[in-house]
Amino acid sequence: MSYYIRYTDDFVFLHENPVALASLLPIIRRYLFEELALDLHPNKIILTKLKRGIDFLGYVVLPHHRVLRTKTKRRMWKALMEWDRNDFAPVESYRGMLKQCNGYAIDKKIREFTNYDECWKYGVMFPF
Repeated sequence: MSYYIRYTDDFVFLHENPVALASLLPIIRRYLFEELALDLHPNKIILTKLKRGIDFLGYVVLPHHRVLRTKTKRRMWKALMEWDRNDFAPVESYRGMLKQCNGYAIDKKIREFTNYDECWKYGVMFPF
C-alpha cells in the first residue's frame, strides 16, 4: 500500500517497501525537472521508518498521533514572551495550531500564561 501527502511545496511518500520507495526518487526528480523546472533539495530527502515520525509542517507525524515539533514550540514560546497583551490574535493562532496535535498540555500552559480564561470570561479580550 502506498500514500502521497502534499501541501504546497512539501510532500511525503509512504510505502511499505523501502526499496520501492527509493526507486521512485529518480522518477520524481525527472518529473519535477522536466515538467516543472524544479529540483529537490539534496539535504531534505529523508527515507525513514514511519514509527520514527515524519517532520511535516511544524509537526512530527507518528502512526497514531501528531506532536508539535520542538523547534516550532520554542519559536511559539519566544513569540509569547514578546507578546502584546492587547492583541490576542497570536494566542488564538497558537491555540488553533495545538488543536491539530496532542497539544493539550501546552495549550493549558498558554492559557495560564496569558490569563486567557479570565480575559474571555469578562470580555476583556474583545472590548467592543
